[in-house]
Amino acid sequence: MRPPKDRFRHAVFFEFFGFGVLTPLTSRVLDRSLGRIWASIMAVSLLAVVANTTFDLVSDHVLGWAGCAVDMRPPWLHVLRGAFFVVTLLVIDLPLVAWWLDLPHWQAFLTDVGFVLFFLAYSHAYDRVYDWVFPIPTAERDTEG
Repeated sequence: MRPPKDRFRHAVFFEFFGFGVLTPLTSRVLDRSLGRIWASIMAVSLLAVVANTTFDLVSDHVLGWAGCAVDMRPPWLHVLRGAFFVVTLLVIDLPLVAWWLDLPHWQAFLTDVGFVLFFLAYSHAYDRVYDWVFPIPTAERDTEG
């Protein structure tokens, strides 16, 4: 099982790389300043770090309880976990996005749907790369279960 410190690193890197791609792209699409987009994405990112770390810790415990190696998750589980996470985040951040970017709720919803689609693909790819770059040490894997 991955320790909480590793899960925190996972969440911070996830947000950092996602932030770097999403900020300029969203600024261009919504015709809002980089600063305004940066601030809104930063707020959502902070919410996401807490939620992502919590989701990962819970899923690690569930997978460990089920006798599965946490770094050998099947692709369908990555997709399911990513979908559950982003839908939860969508419900939390929709009012924030509408207010901060001065968007009608329907446009904020469409913006969030775009974020969801981006992060569904991104979270799957990121988790696969993270598991490859930061594998669980053999000694820790042997003590799981």
